[in-house]
Amino acid sequence: MAYADTYDLFRILKIKSPTTDQTAAAQGDLDTASIEIDAEVDKIVTDPVTPYTSTELELLKGVCIDRAADLWRHRESAPGILGVVDEAVPSTFGRYSWERYAQRLSPLKEQWGIA
Repeated sequence: MAYADTYDLFRILKIKSPTTDQTAAAQGDLDTASIEIDAEVDKIVTDPVTPYTSTELELLKGVCIDRAADLWRHRESAPGILGVVDEAVPSTFGRYSWERYAQRLSPLKEQWGIA
C-alpha cells in the first residue's frame, strides 16, 4: 500500500484532469516509491495495526510524493539536452539519486547494516 494517493501526486505535478492511463502510471510510481521507502527504513513491525505515528506517516507521505514525482518526471521526460547547447551555459545536471530520500528517512531507520 502506498503512503500517498494519486490525488496528492497530481496536485504536486499540477495535473488537474488526469487520464485513466496517467492515474494508473501515477499509482505505479507511488507503489514503487513506497516499496523503496520500506526497503530503506527496514522497520521492525511490533504493532501491525499502527506501525507508525501520525508524524512519521506525514514524513513517509512527503517522501513518497517527492520520489513518485521524480519517477514520473524521469519516465515522462526526454533524456539529454534538447535544443542548441551554448558553451557558456553549464551542461551538468544534478544526480538522479536515492540518497536525498534516504537522508530524509534516516530518523525512521531502525536497522543499520554492518559496514
